[in-house]
Amino acid sequence: MIASEAVLLTVLGAVLGIAAAVVLVRGLTLSPAVNGLIDGRVAPGVLLEACAIALVIGLASAAYPAFRASRLPPTLALRHE
Repeated sequence: MIASEAVLLTVLGAVLGIAAAVVLVRGLTLSPAVNGLIDGRVAPGVLLEACAIALVIGLASAAYPAFRASRLPPTLALRHE
């Protein structure tokens, strides 16, 4: 349960972050101050790499709480809910 929630939040955050980055890069290329200095395209490989890094960080951050929750007796876990 903890790991699936972490994966869901990680994927949602990665998708929102990638969408924001693509919009900001495209908007930056339209600015006259940087017109022609940067390319407004984002390579698909970079997007996949960003998703993979976000997924690894999300799973790593969920590992400790999931480990602690798995060691609790069910009655004690329900009491803290």
